Parts: sequence; C-alpha cells; structure tokens
Amino acid sequence: AAIYAQELRPGAQLPSERELVQRFGTAPQTVRQALNVLKGEGLIIGRPGRGVFVREKPFVHRLEAARRFVTQAREQGRGAEVHLLGVVTTSASPAVAEHLALSADAPIVVRRYLLLLDGDPFELSESYFPAHLAEGTVVASTENVSPGAIDRDLKERHGLEPARYLDELTVRMPLPDEVKTLRLLPGTPVASVLRTYHDQSGSPFEVARYTLPGDRTTLVYEGRLSKPRRRTP
Repeated sequence: AAIYAQELRPGAQLPSERELVQRFGTAPQTVRQALNVLKGEGLIIGRPGRGVFVREKPFVHRLEAARRFVTQAREQGRGAEVHLLGVVTTSASPAVAEHLALSADAPIVVRRYLLLLDGDPFELSESYFPAHLAEGTVVASTENVSPGAIDRDLKERHGLEPARYLDELTVRMPLPDEVKTLRLLPGTPVASVLRTYHDQSGSPFEVARYTLPGDRTTLVYEGRLSKPRRRTP
C-alpha cells in the first residue's frame, strides 16, 4: 500500500526485516513471504549486501527506427551501453527465412547485442541480414560498429534504405539463457519484438529481434490515421 501510495517512492529502501516484524507484530517467516510476493509482482528488488528497494519506474522504450535505445535512455536521464556479443554466419531459421523472403536454410549474418541500462542487463538484440548483402560491408565486421554505420554502408553499397517496418509482438515466458543473461526474477515474462525492415521497393532486407524484461519495460507505439476514425459506442 505504501508503494502504491508513493509513500515509498521508486528507488527507496524498504525497512529491514526486523523493523517490519516489529511494525506488524508478525513472524520473520511471514515478512519474508510477503517480500517474496512483492518481488514476484515486480514491485521491489533485492540488492545483495544493500537491502531491498522499490523498483525504479519502467524504462519507456519507443521502438522507433529513428530513435535508438542509447539516445532514448540518455533523454530519460539513464545510462546506456551496447555490448556486441558476437557475429556469426549461419543458416536462417524457418521464421527468419520467411521474413527475409529467403529459401530455407539460406546463409545469413547474425549480429547479437546485450544492451545495458544504468549498468544492468536490459535487452537482448539480434539482427539478421542475408549473407550476400553483408559480404564486404561492416555488417560482417566483428567490431562493435554503430547501427548508423551499418545503415550508411548498406545504403552506399546496395542502395538500401528502410522505407517501412513491421513489428510482431509476443509476450512469453523466457528461455533459460534469457533468464540468466537478463537476470530475470522467477516468473517474469519477456516481450519479444520481431521487426522486419523493407526497402523502397517493399523487399525485406533486415530482421531484428528485441527481447525485453516484462517487469521493467513500457513499450510505446504511435500511429497515424489518414482519416478520423469513427468511434463506436
């Protein structure tokens, strides 16, 4: 109740277990169970050696092609880093091959990233490119090149420029590797966004997958309608 009433604001430290036992006149085990419930609801988080704190407000993540994660984080006064986890050439999965209009098992280049928010793991990002587009470009580089550099290289070498993109949002339970990498609390779902970029001719040339913790993220979409939409009662 104190959290919802903002008497305990985001980032505030909760009283110790001993203080809570004395305040509510209950057993230590009952207090621990109550704290575990609040952790499962995503309201509080334990920090080893420091105590238990009210979770900070979720990061408002606008999934816009023109406004990158780092830019948005800094606009909200948050620290952001992007770590390249690896670059591999492999065979496309059926889903990726379909979205890129490739034949089954066609070669693709995958760039995998871990995004940090205020020093903590926040998002897993993977970008998939047809191998023939990546050859001779920074797409295949093992350096942590910026998304802007990749965009410029694809435009200069292949004349590719994103004209539109399609997002497919799935909310699901995480895979074991995602739980470990994103340091998810038990029972925390993830939001998985599969984005397909199309060029001016309508052909797909890049697929990106963003995996975000459901308890720390607010996804914001904005659309424009060509005509005023009639509202039904």
